[in-house]
Amino acid sequence: MLKETVKFVDVVPLSYYDHNCRGDVEVTARVTQEPNCVEAKVKPGGGIVVTVEREYAVEVIGETKLCVFVCDLCDDDDKDDIFIDEFEELDDFTDLDPDTFLD
Repeated sequence: MLKETVKFVDVVPLSYYDHNCRGDVEVTARVTQEPNCVEAKVKPGGGIVVTVEREYAVEVIGETKLCVFVCDLCDDDDKDDIFIDEFEELDDFTDLDPDTFLD
């Protein structure tokens, strides 16, 4: 039996990063699946190849700017109708790009 501790570093790429983010950024990472040996093979030259799987959840929190449209000339009853009409034109959001949103 052979036992060896291997140190490693994982680079976690961001699927989306807002370049308009201001100030400090808070990054949290947590392990959702501990490293687990999936496969171990002995190479012909006597070496060993080990395949390990692991899983992380990473969250990046920072400040960004948000532009909000404010309509001063609307009655409270009318404002809901304006937005409902705009959402109906989107045809159930089929034309939205899912890559621009974070999960």
